[in-house]
Amino acid sequence: TITPTDATSNILIIWSFTGVGSSAYGIFQITDASNVAISGFDRMDVGIGGTGSLYDSPTLFVWDSPASTSAQTYKGRFRTNASYTIVNANATGQLFAIEVGA
Repeated sequence: TITPTDATSNILIIWSFTGVGSSAYGIFQITDASNVAISGFDRMDVGIGGTGSLYDSPTLFVWDSPASTSAQTYKGRFRTNASYTIVNANATGQLFAIEVGA
């Protein structure tokens, strides 16, 4: 959650994490508090189609213009074909929200 100091400010959201899978894919999305995708960013697909293993560390960047000084909440969501896992045992994922002045 971030509270912009000015209604003309923009918010840069950065989500970084580590995932692993075997013959797997994951679909990732940054949303607002109501699970609505941030405008201009539908989703990111990561995976391997066929046999083999995948170990990756994607980073998603989203630019939001909330036009508000109210608190803004952002969330990282993902879905998978059941064999892709976000790994927090060896690496910690991070979600950053940074206010950028107009």
